[in-house]
Amino acid sequence: MSTPPKTFTLFRRYLDEFLGYAGVRAVKGALLLTASGFMQGISLLMIIPLLGLTGFVSAEPQGSSEIAGTLEGLFSSINLSYNLVTVLGLFFLILTADALFTRYRSITMFNLQVDFINHLRNNLYRNIGNASWKFHSRHHSAESLHLLDEAVSNIGSGTYSVLQLFVLAFQAAVYVIVSVQISLTMTVLMIVTGLVLYLSVMPINRRMFRHGEKAVTSSKKLYRNMSDYFGGLKLAKSYNRTSEHVHDFAVTAHELRNEQMQLNRSSSSAQMWMRIFTVGLLCVFVYVALTAAHLGGDQLILLIVLANRLYGVLSSGQSHWQRLLEMLPNYATFTEAREKFQAHAEPRVDMNAEPLQLHQQIRLEDVSFQYLESTDRPALTKISISIPAKKTTAIIGPSGAGKSTLADILMGVLIPDSGQIIIDGKPLTTKMLAVWRDSVAYVPQEVYL
Repeated sequence: MSTPPKTFTLFRRYLDEFLGYAGVRAVKGALLLTASGFMQGISLLMIIPLLGLTGFVSAEPQGSSEIAGTLEGLFSSINLSYNLVTVLGLFFLILTADALFTRYRSITMFNLQVDFINHLRNNLYRNIGNASWKFHSRHHSAESLHLLDEAVSNIGSGTYSVLQLFVLAFQAAVYVIVSVQISLTMTVLMIVTGLVLYLSVMPINRRMFRHGEKAVTSSKKLYRNMSDYFGGLKLAKSYNRTSEHVHDFAVTAHELRNEQMQLNRSSSSAQMWMRIFTVGLLCVFVYVALTAAHLGGDQLILLIVLANRLYGVLSSGQSHWQRLLEMLPNYATFTEAREKFQAHAEPRVDMNAEPLQLHQQIRLEDVSFQYLESTDRPALTKISISIPAKKTTAIIGPSGAGKSTLADILMGVLIPDSGQIIIDGKPLTTKMLAVWRDSVAYVPQEVYL
């Protein structure tokens, strides 16, 4: 299950965040996994005495009577007769307890999965709101929608696979421990063949991660196309350009479709080879067990059951690992965007400051502002104006002159790169922005509150 180092770096980062959020609930989940694994181990070991009591095979040869003897001693200590009925009754109780633990474990893990995804979505939404308007002005809103919708949903699917990988790891550990009690040699053979199984799909896993990255890029582009289309639909209709938007959308959708098809082909190929190799390795395992291991009938049957279950666990693990590989590019995009929003967060404001009331005037002194550092043309350059209180002041100018930028600065939405805003002789500091915004009324063309 080897993949590029970038994959494991992302996975460790994701796992650190997930376990950091889960906290005590992760410990609770581990205890439930341990309890369920313990029940499964006991139920598997009970196959040997059950086979002996039914008479299908002898429970005596090759030392398998040790397990039956332990069980018989347990029954004697609680004054129960050791027979088929009592052993089947105990077998039923153990499997019932395992079913109860499994149900509780599934509910606990699903709640953890949903809560973690809501935590990520709410945290990102908060970071978006806290980011400065200057950053938003050069950040496409479609990318934020993509993150909150599709990216987080894919992270949720990947989180489910991560939780299932934990379950499968515990199950595999139980099967190996039980197998060691029967035959150490055959257990080693089982583990080695399992590793061969994973080595067979290593190249496919690498391809899946790369296709996952391309799918995320195409999906982001599709969201951009949709956002631009809806935002400019009126203008596109006025110039009869809707067909061009439809064509661009179809091209991007086709690109996304191709990457999704590649992902599906890679996943199907991996599953196909896993099934083929599983059957082949199981045949080899049975042949070696019959010809070289010299095991009793009951031990042989149990080992075959264990090998079949272990190979099944490995096949399921590969399937969930593939879903994890599809998720990781989404998580990388999510964390990168979240860090950008955090890096461009507005300064902390004093929410308890005294309300600002305008009595005299608003004065701008040498105010300059530039949206992009890479451009040579600032939106405003050394603007100095006075706006008297209780009077109507109109700001006019050609398109691109900076009227909207000036209005945003007056509202306190944008912070000047240089210069200052003075309210009745007092400079407007960043700590006063919250109360100043509460004091300003703004009516845009499209109202949203």
